[in-house]
Amino acid sequence: MATGSATQSTNRVFLGGFTMRIEAIGADFWCGWSNAIDVQHFATSLMLSCWVSGETFTGAASLKAEVHFFSVLGTDLGSEVVWADHAGLSADFTQYMAQVKKSAMPAGTRFIRLRFGITDGVGMATGVAYVDAVQAVPGEWLPAWTPSLLVEGTTLDAIADGSTYGRVRKTALDGTGQLDLASTGIKNRGALALKDMVSSKEIDKDAVTSAVIQDGAVIQTKLGALAVGTSQLANSAVTSTKIGSGAVGATQLASSVSSLTKVSGGILTGSGNVATLPSGKTLNAAAGVVMLKTFTSMPTVSQVIDGEWFAVTMGGSRGIYVRSGTTAFNGAGIESGFSS
Repeated sequence: MATGSATQSTNRVFLGGFTMRIEAIGADFWCGWSNAIDVQHFATSLMLSCWVSGETFTGAASLKAEVHFFSVLGTDLGSEVVWADHAGLSADFTQYMAQVKKSAMPAGTRFIRLRFGITDGVGMATGVAYVDAVQAVPGEWLPAWTPSLLVEGTTLDAIADGSTYGRVRKTALDGTGQLDLASTGIKNRGALALKDMVSSKEIDKDAVTSAVIQDGAVIQTKLGALAVGTSQLANSAVTSTKIGSGAVGATQLASSVSSLTKVSGGILTGSGNVATLPSGKTLNAAAGVVMLKTFTSMPTVSQVIDGEWFAVTMGGSRGIYVRSGTTAFNGAGIESGFSS
């Protein structure tokens, strides 16, 4: 049975490290199609070029290059053009060039494709030829050949990182070719961690210290008014597990008239261990309970302070009193003595 093939070869090379070897054995043989070249933005013409070398041909066989025209749906529109026909057997390579004018392309042409093959016109071709350095570029002239950094048959492993661009190493990718932020191939990958990927065990307990957060680093100018409110703090967000034992003590809370005023909104002032309700202020106890010091019998004078209200809950002295000097008065203004 007649066979043929199109293979990568090093037997004859014009540029790079490999060339395409086409062999026909008793029947016309064509290689596969090139990639589709979109011509919709080509202003005038398409310049074609290839380098060919023949090794063996029998009869009328020769290496031919064709350009075919396709619609946007991929339909071959016919009127293909043979732009190279090589029957020579020299080991040297011969260049073939052609200009395909856009105005001469079949109506509806959107893409063109190239193909190469050995044929003798009757379908019984036998021969071997090599094709190399194929170009298909827009314009009226053929530019100089610019070899690809990817030499035929090599991989990205053979290309070194440049001064501007570099490769993403395989170790940084997962099995599907996606960047894996947990990969050892990514330096400082902790900074790229996804939400919830950093836990307490990954942050050293002493990593955040006073040296890291400077005194005054978070001040009013850094936080806008109402920046932190109930909508920013979840219910129970600050618990005993968030505030260490002894974290808030006397050194963190000032003990002064000023601090008492701030806490009470100016209702209370104080000095030492005495809190004062200033003149003109009202103490509304309707929302709470005022608890007096209580005794089951009249106390001694040393058990209450001068001006203090107290209650006696049992016995003949039961009632509410206020100390005035060394005596006590009840709500009716009746004077009573203290226990000795």
